[in-house]
Amino acid sequence: MEFITEQLINFGHAQIEAGADVIAISDPSGTGEILGPKFFKEFAVTYINRLLDALQKEKVRTIVHICGQMSPVYQEVNELLSDVLSFDSIVPMKEAREHLKDRVLMGNVSTYTLEFGDPRRVKLLTENCIKNGSDIVSPACGLGMKSPLVNVQAILKCLKEV
Repeated sequence: MEFITEQLINFGHAQIEAGADVIAISDPSGTGEILGPKFFKEFAVTYINRLLDALQKEKVRTIVHICGQMSPVYQEVNELLSDVLSFDSIVPMKEAREHLKDRVLMGNVSTYTLEFGDPRRVKLLTENCIKNGSDIVSPACGLGMKSPLVNVQAILKCLKEV
């Protein structure tokens, strides 16, 4: 973990030197439902915070995205020192907002729906994100390669209507 964290710090510094003003960190495998609170704190929070501390010296903003269910580890997630917390679509945004009242939350329009759904469904999910406490509406886990542009545009259209 030490070696990987040092390499990520070096990579983060290289991104900043290249002009990045926001660094997004994704943890697709260190989820709370897999690790549980004790190991999530020991292996995810500890090392992600070490990376965040190193990047904060550069005055860069950070986003941490964590996949999977958060219900077992909201207390530990709240210890992450990132500016923004982003979650998988499996995490109910209303639940996340209840547990992380003072945090900036990002997400979580279903990546699957963006790729395989229709604009009407994407709009509904976007409205739910807003209603339930998302500060920054975004795809949950990125965009699939075949996501139709009309579905991405449905998020933007919905945001303009609100």
